[in-house]
Amino acid sequence: MSSPSFQLANLTYTKLILHALKYPHRAVNGVLLGSVSPSGSTVNVVDAVPLQHHWTSLSPMMEVGLGMATNYARSRQLDVVGYYQAPERVGDTTLSPVGERVTSKIKETFPTPLAIVVSPRKLS
Repeated sequence: MSSPSFQLANLTYTKLILHALKYPHRAVNGVLLGSVSPSGSTVNVVDAVPLQHHWTSLSPMMEVGLGMATNYARSRQLDVVGYYQAPERVGDTTLSPVGERVTSKIKETFPTPLAIVVSPRKLS
C-alpha cells in the first residue's frame, strides 16, 4: 500500500505558522489533527494543536499535552495524524530527536503520520 497524500486546511497552516511567529526565539511544537478520506488515499489535516514553546524536550509535559490533544481530537471525531516543529536555530531544518519520538508515538495509533519542520529562515 502506498503512502497517502496529505492536505492541510488553511486553519492548520495558519495556526502552526502563527505559533512559530509568536515565539521566533524559541523552538515550538504541536500536533496535527485530521481524518482519512473514504478512499483512504488522502489524509485531510484540519487543525493544529500547539503544545509547547519552551522546554520542548520536557517529557512529562509532552506526555500530558499529547494526551490532552488526543482527547480533544477524539471529541471531534478526528485522529492525531502528525507533528510539527519550528526550531529556534535559523539553519536547522531537520526533525529533532524529540520530534522523531513523538512521531513514533503517533505511529502507534496512526500508521502514516506526517512530520512538518517549519524553516525559521522562511518565516522572516
